[in-house]
Amino acid sequence: MSCTCGVGQSCTYKVPIFQAFNCEETKALLKVIKRKTYQKGEMVFREGEPADTLWIVNEGKLKIFNYTKDGKEQILHLLGEGDFWGELQLFQDTTFNCYAKAIEDCRFCLITKQHFQQLMLKKPEMSLKVLEVLSQRLIHLEQLTLMLSNQDPESKLAYLLLELAKKEGVQVGSKMVIRLPFTREEVANYTGLTRETVSRKLHQLSEKGIINIIGHRKIEILDVAYLKDLL
Repeated sequence: MSCTCGVGQSCTYKVPIFQAFNCEETKALLKVIKRKTYQKGEMVFREGEPADTLWIVNEGKLKIFNYTKDGKEQILHLLGEGDFWGELQLFQDTTFNCYAKAIEDCRFCLITKQHFQQLMLKKPEMSLKVLEVLSQRLIHLEQLTLMLSNQDPESKLAYLLLELAKKEGVQVGSKMVIRLPFTREEVANYTGLTRETVSRKLHQLSEKGIINIIGHRKIEILDVAYLKDLL
C-alpha cells in the first residue's frame, strides 16, 4: 500500500530524491521539513547569504540568476514544482553565489544541511539522484554558455523556446504549447538580447509560421524541427 502522508501538504511525494522513502521514513522526513512562502516578485535568497539549506519547490516558479559585469540580469535556471536548489552548498560551509526570485507565488520545503546529510547516509540512492540533477545542470550551463556566445538572435530564441518546451511544454495535437514564465524583459535577460530584438524576432518567427503567439505569455510551436535546425 502506497504512503500518502505527504500528499497535499509537502514536497516529499513530488521530488525524485525522496521516491525511495517508505511511509515511516516519509513521516520522519516531514518532522524535520520547514516551510516558507514567497509572493511573486519577492527575493528568495541573495548572493553572499549563508547556504546551509536545501530549498525544494512545492508550488510555484522561481528564477536563479546573476548579474553581468555591466549590471544586467542573466537568468541561469528556471525552477518549478519538484525542483530543488542548494545541494552543492550542503557539502561545505559556504554562501550562495547567485540570486533567486519568485516569478510566481511560491511555497518551499526546506531541509537543513545536517538533516540532509543524515538522510543521504540512510538512503545512498538519494546521492545518485542528486548527482543526476547536478549533471543535467552542468549540461544546461554549457549549452547556455554556447547560446550566449552565438551572435544570431533567432538561434538564441530558438534555444529558449526549446528549453521551455522541454520543461513546460504540453503537446496538443501537432503543436507544442508553452506558457512563457518570463516577461519579455526577462526573455531578453535570459538570451542576452534587447527587449526590442526579442519582440521583433518572435514576430518574424510567427510570420514564417514557426510559432503562433497568443497574448503576451502563450506560444504554440508549430515547427519544432525548424527551431532545432537553428541550433
